[in-house]
Amino acid sequence: TWEALRLMVGQRRVHTLPIEEIGRERGGWCWACSPYPGNHETMVTLDGLRGNKGGRFSPHETARAVEQVLEAVSAAHADRIVHGAIRESEIVVNPRGSLFIELYGLRERIRVSGRAEETGQDEVRSVAALAWTLLTGIDTSEMEVFSGRVGRAVDRRWMQWIERGLDPIMGYNDVCEAIEALPDNSPLSAEFPAGGARGLLGRLSSAVVPRKEIGGGWSRKKPGQGGL
Repeated sequence: TWEALRLMVGQRRVHTLPIEEIGRERGGWCWACSPYPGNHETMVTLDGLRGNKGGRFSPHETARAVEQVLEAVSAAHADRIVHGAIRESEIVVNPRGSLFIELYGLRERIRVSGRAEETGQDEVRSVAALAWTLLTGIDTSEMEVFSGRVGRAVDRRWMQWIERGLDPIMGYNDVCEAIEALPDNSPLSAEFPAGGARGLLGRLSSAVVPRKEIGGGWSRKKPGQGGL
């Protein structure tokens, strides 16, 4: 496991923060950190940005965010690296609106589950769930309760893409199929409208406290006041 983790250091892929350094501590704990790409006062997690926008994104912003996440997943899967379900809190946005997934693949490398294909499909389903949350502000766990009322306000093409993506049987076979099926598969800018994120972020004043991930056995160090 340790050798597998060492191989991840320095790997660079689109929309993914590279793992800069890893280490081991007594008790079997591992830690990893990523370089911080810019001023910590202008970075925000994707869920934080969504909160600043009133809880949801426009279809145009959602399309740009989802495409960037799928591009990151596609590049990683091409290198036979999987991550599993992607959470909003694992995605950071810079002032230009570019998205980056933090510590991509680390959780699965530690787990060594041997379920790469299944984990990859879980990952694609999580991006479909992300699209629903970005568009509606509602978690997919409550989708059945609100889909009748809220779903009517969501573009029909997006609803079809999301519903298929969430289906464990009829869902997308891989990330490439999910990208091809996107409602608008025309080339998209890798950024939100200029200044959009910067105007919403303001000052990111709260420091992020390092925490332990119980299941994985590693210490996740996030940047906050004072850097890494």
